[in-house]
Amino acid sequence: MNVDTLPLGSEWFGRSRFVPEEARREVGAQIDACLETAGRLCGDWTASGNCLLLSGSLARREPAVVQQTDGTWRLASDFDFGAIISDSSANASEVVTPVLEGLRAAFHDVSFSMFVVQPEGLPHIRSFFGRDLIIGASRPVLGSLTHVRASMPPVTLRTRLEVIVHQLSNVLLHSLIDWEPVGRDRDQLPAQRTKIAVEALRALLPAPRWDCLRYGAVIDLPDSLPITAGTRSALIRARELSIQDVSTEVVQAVLIDSLRILLDIPSGASWDTDLVDSLAVILGRSRDVMDVYQYVVLGLSVAPSLGPSALTSLLQGLATAVARHDVADAGQREGSSPPLADSLQSFDGSPSPALLASLVRMRRTYYGLLGPHNFGLATIRGYDNLVLPHQDKRVPQ
Repeated sequence: MNVDTLPLGSEWFGRSRFVPEEARREVGAQIDACLETAGRLCGDWTASGNCLLLSGSLARREPAVVQQTDGTWRLASDFDFGAIISDSSANASEVVTPVLEGLRAAFHDVSFSMFVVQPEGLPHIRSFFGRDLIIGASRPVLGSLTHVRASMPPVTLRTRLEVIVHQLSNVLLHSLIDWEPVGRDRDQLPAQRTKIAVEALRALLPAPRWDCLRYGAVIDLPDSLPITAGTRSALIRARELSIQDVSTEVVQAVLIDSLRILLDIPSGASWDTDLVDSLAVILGRSRDVMDVYQYVVLGLSVAPSLGPSALTSLLQGLATAVARHDVADAGQREGSSPPLADSLQSFDGSPSPALLASLVRMRRTYYGLLGPHNFGLATIRGYDNLVLPHQDKRVPQ
């Protein structure tokens, strides 16, 4: 382990806003122990030219914590690792699986993930996660990346919507997702709902030239936003300390306000119709699964806030887009009526089991394409070319 360059102990919380010093010390020691174990399990990785990086909140130095019933603190955030495998012919699963299994066996209440990135893919990495990984690459857990040149990924409208959709789907499909390890506070529905609001706010942040986008920075957003500074601070505190006291009304209001800001929807009596029209224009005209999945997840999530006319328009648009996608995907006739489209047409405010099951299937395809795209292994052509309906130009990259 690169002990000379990595933070130690409470230094892991260098960008946290509300984590108390006692928690920083206790959880910092837990983080150090996890990384020491990871280094031991990786064995001769560096001799093979491999490298282990951190991404996520640990790379950003703002992990979440939770206080246990006995008053002690433990890590609530995930360990998101990036494994840079230098040998493209190596079986990546054989390299990373023993490390993950060893970590999970040693730390039962911590969630570990490890994403494989080829060295040649690092300069092409994308997404908020990619920005975190580039920050992590400046201080690797193991190995060195001095021979790889990587730039900070661009932040586009699609990038911002993508992180919101990810968190929304975690709530929409919560009962159908395999959460590991089982029973963690941060994986429970109230905590996942809080993260919707936090991610929606993070999506509003300006993109630094050479840095990641941190949750804590939303506190410093302009006071002119419809989301007050007090609400923003309360949400970040709830996220950092795993406090589950954020109401669904606050989460929904922050989601709607954030989408209106991102899509440049003015306030007024017709805001809901304008929001529905914007989503239909930027995502609802395509047969592509990337657009259709994001359209359905965003649409179902904003539906509770819409008036009757806007809701009817939304459901018609969603059903049409899904039917068009299914026809293209299955080579069927336009007149066919896929189950997901039927479920949308009969939507009564609560997604049916059939609708959710169809979304889970679409989700697998969606992430099967998004992963290689964001990790620099493939490119989804035109993915970032979203057009706002009231603009005669593409959204800047």
